[in-house]
Amino acid sequence: MAKLIHAHSITEAEREFISKSEELSAIVMGACVPGHTPNTVELTQRLHASFGDRPMIANSSVLAFRWLLVGAGCQYHCAKDEVPCKL
Repeated sequence: MAKLIHAHSITEAEREFISKSEELSAIVMGACVPGHTPNTVELTQRLHASFGDRPMIANSSVLAFRWLLVGAGCQYHCAKDEVPCKL
């Protein structure tokens, strides 16, 4: 069974990661939290540095945004409707 943690902002995502990092098996990282401009590259880099070998999935409907997050540390990427299959 999977436990999902959802964040509505970069600050909330980082806070949730810090408080629950040992419980997490994977991270699905949205590119634009919130909005329509990629703003999670720095957060992705910080999380990747401490998440170890556990999977991080870049998630966006825009392929170029997903590649930004792959460059920042995500090992995988998918469109929003593909998340259940990737997990």
